[in-house]
Amino acid sequence: WKKFQWLELKDVLIRDEAADTLLAAGSLLVHFQPMELLHNRVVIHQVQLSNALVRLKRAANKRMNTDFLSEAFATDSAPKQSSSKATPWQIIPDQLDLRAIRFEFMDEIAQTELSVKLKALDSDYEQLDLQSQTIALANLSLQHPEIQFLQNTPAADSLPIEPSTDTSTALTFPSFGWNIYLQNSQLENGKVRFQQASDDSTKQIGFDPSMLDLYDLQWDIRQLTIDSQRIAADILSLQGSDHSGLAIQHLSSQ
Repeated sequence: WKKFQWLELKDVLIRDEAADTLLAAGSLLVHFQPMELLHNRVVIHQVQLSNALVRLKRAANKRMNTDFLSEAFATDSAPKQSSSKATPWQIIPDQLDLRAIRFEFMDEIAQTELSVKLKALDSDYEQLDLQSQTIALANLSLQHPEIQFLQNTPAADSLPIEPSTDTSTALTFPSFGWNIYLQNSQLENGKVRFQQASDDSTKQIGFDPSMLDLYDLQWDIRQLTIDSQRIAADILSLQGSDHSGLAIQHLSSQ
């Protein structure tokens, strides 16, 4: 403890209900308001996390390995008779600083695997709501990220003549039920690799949308929205190159 408002932990390990690693960190430093805990409020001014692994999973039964955390902060759906109503827990974060971080997300429903390595991440939060699964950030800065996304189901060879409700072969964005809103984001020197399973063993020459290997990525993005209905953003600038030789020197849109 430092001045009763700083909590510093070394060699942190948090496991999920299956006893698998949910969070492992070399160092975790948290600046918060302890007296707010008496009012069911977790007010966090700053979190510094370094040398860490965050591992998320969504099982075939749609349960996330983090669900037990939101359930712990939820109020009883059928509380006992009481003259006063239970106050739900609130988490109110401000700043999050990450250094040397690895993030993994495996989705058994969409059959996708997402892996992210970060040299540094700095963010300013506006909202974190576990009940509505909403994250809103004012700023997000990424330095030297390495992102890999694997789609383990092959894409359809052609569009069906009749409409189909079968989405087993459709390209699926790794959505896990959260709504994400971001005002400003900058990225420096990023790498992104996307690979989709294929039934065709023939190697494609030139640009292959099912096998992307992007590098030297830079972006400046505003008003990013990711939810169950859409992905939208104002792209002020975007540049990068693909292993096939395709290069984007400058792209912008609204």
